[in-house]
Amino acid sequence: MRQLLAEVDCEAFTCTDVAALTRAIIEGAGAALVTEEALQDVSLRALNDALSQQPAWSDFPFVLLATRQLSPRTAPGQAIVRGLGNVVVLERPISAPTILSAVDSALRARRRQYQMRNHLIERERAEEHPAK
Repeated sequence: MRQLLAEVDCEAFTCTDVAALTRAIIEGAGAALVTEEALQDVSLRALNDALSQQPAWSDFPFVLLATRQLSPRTAPGQAIVRGLGNVVVLERPISAPTILSAVDSALRARRRQYQMRNHLIERERAEEHPAK
């Protein structure tokens, strides 16, 4: 995946576990491309806590690569998706252009969130120091 993203000049970092993913989100990652399996059978408490503590302007985007299922997702699987919040679920197998499109969309959405954050900061400053 890193190589695929590098081909379109998208900087990517590999997180070795959910703790590393949580740190990356807190430190300002733009989006997460994660497999469903990486989130199963591990504690998601710190990740869910970090997501629940996002500022009002923030809605961190996830692209979740899921295993194709013939039946509906299990309750734990549904809980993982709900816990992530802003998530696009893509069932595998999936084409490279589809993954790239989803990641690009997630990053564009995150850039818009940062623009909104900056707008709110500017507005607060203007209210604190009105023009004379």
